[in-house]
Amino acid sequence: MACERTATDPATSPHSTQSTASADPPFCTVARWGPQRAYAGERFNARDSGYSAFWFIADCNGKSVMLDFDDNLVEVLQNPEGFTASVNADGILANTGTHPMVLYNPDTRARQTLGSLHVLPPRHPVSLPPPPPRDWPALAPAMPPPTLVAHAGGAFHGRHYLNSRDALDHNYARGHRLFELDFCWTQDDHLVAIHDWKSSWQQLFPDSDHARIPDLSGFLNANMVDGQTQLDLTHLREWLVGHPDAFVVTDIRGRNLYGLQRIKAVLGPQFRQVIPQMYYPHRYPDIRALGYEQIIFTLYGTSLDTSTLLALIRRTPLYAVTLNPSRPDAARILAALRESGPPAYVHTFNDPDDLRRFQAMGAHGLYTDRL
Repeated sequence: MACERTATDPATSPHSTQSTASADPPFCTVARWGPQRAYAGERFNARDSGYSAFWFIADCNGKSVMLDFDDNLVEVLQNPEGFTASVNADGILANTGTHPMVLYNPDTRARQTLGSLHVLPPRHPVSLPPPPPRDWPALAPAMPPPTLVAHAGGAFHGRHYLNSRDALDHNYARGHRLFELDFCWTQDDHLVAIHDWKSSWQQLFPDSDHARIPDLSGFLNANMVDGQTQLDLTHLREWLVGHPDAFVVTDIRGRNLYGLQRIKAVLGPQFRQVIPQMYYPHRYPDIRALGYEQIIFTLYGTSLDTSTLLALIRRTPLYAVTLNPSRPDAARILAALRESGPPAYVHTFNDPDDLRRFQAMGAHGLYTDRL
């Protein structure tokens, strides 16, 4: 499995500094920004929405600008002195750490690094209060959850992890309608369907230059094994238009929310045929806010204890849950979700006996290459 003015006055903030250098030429002149420090367990410049907010004294000469923060592109609110950005920071405020602050120009895709937000140890033994409640209505599934999910588009010609159009065509003809696809970022910031830029890039594109990550043109013009056809988002959109009863489950390598934004923008109406995988539960409101209504919660990114995890799953409208059965609590999770919860999948298996065994434990089905 696989890529408005804030409460703090910027003129008196003790944490303001000049922007630092970045790889791209700076497109904004940033005099000050803040806060650059926060304390675990405390929102900063809290808004009525429950979000935290950054402020920037900056001149971007009329250029478009967004904040690239914590795996999310955030729209900014312009004001005469600069702009502000409201962010859901609860996930990062749960622990100490350092988080880069980067401005993004959506027109040129240039990035300008400002520095980092430093989350310091808590000042008080307090926890974050819950944000204002929002009821996410339970929705009918876009399609009834099938028993099998075609992993990486499914196998073809005896090969796994293809993520190719040929794999989709072959396994669609075999009866599959739900396809998990892996996505990675090219050197010039496009999403393409490939599991990784190491073994998959080397084995599936043996004639290519493996010393560097390709740009989009280099990826699309590379020769794939067995004459297969690789996919970018434009080609995926074309395939989904021709297969309106098929759905794609995403596994994005890095910057998941940004990737989901990009998928929605490129796919247009076909984004309704996309079921995102969510890695961290605090991202659920952000993914729903993008317009995705069917979400799979994959458990390999969370460290919640079993009771808390099950309670969260049961109160969150989900299309499904997926997990590796090697988890110490896998049997408990499968049994509990069979009694009350969304369908649960385990990954990745290719033996009918495994399907029967895990279904007996409570699984709805499998991610599979060959079944």
